[in-house]
Amino acid sequence: ILSQVDLKPELLSRYPHQLSGGQRQRVAIARALIVQPEVLLLDEPLSALDVLVQAQVVRLLADIQKAGNLSYLFVTHDLALASEIADNVVVLYLGRIVEAGSVKEVFENPAHPYTQALLSAVPTADPKIESTRERVILIGDPPNPFDPPSGCSFRTRCPAAEEKCSIERPQLFNLVSDHNVACHVLQERASS
Repeated sequence: ILSQVDLKPELLSRYPHQLSGGQRQRVAIARALIVQPEVLLLDEPLSALDVLVQAQVVRLLADIQKAGNLSYLFVTHDLALASEIADNVVVLYLGRIVEAGSVKEVFENPAHPYTQALLSAVPTADPKIESTRERVILIGDPPNPFDPPSGCSFRTRCPAAEEKCSIERPQLFNLVSDHNVACHVLQERASS
């Protein structure tokens, strides 16, 4: 298993504090792989690593996935990472799904106002895109997650909120093939 995660056998006798961040992450991956799972949950797997080590770990995970029958469920705030490694994406707000679909569809055609705001905040290296892109700024403070508002939990910050949004929690509906959204306003537009 050590060779599978690019670690040398001599690291077996070391303590965690004697390993680099990348080595510790590889040890964690090796420990998870030992039981030969079909699905591996990775919660912010790259958050404490520098960019070079992040790229190495992403390559390692891709190689491991290609070599076996393994699926990953990534939990991340890093949208650039999600766009690189995921096939599908789920966007959550206060623990509720607001948008879901293929990475290509959701990132190219974000429908929910929260997803639009998130994606507008991701910097791009292309100056032409950056100069013409419209940034979506959310107004107000996020609600208390322990006491969320009634109805749609995003309504207190949503520029399109209507009365129905304060009464009833929106359910996911299929906007287009492989793209689901939880929004009353979008559902009304789609059905008319």
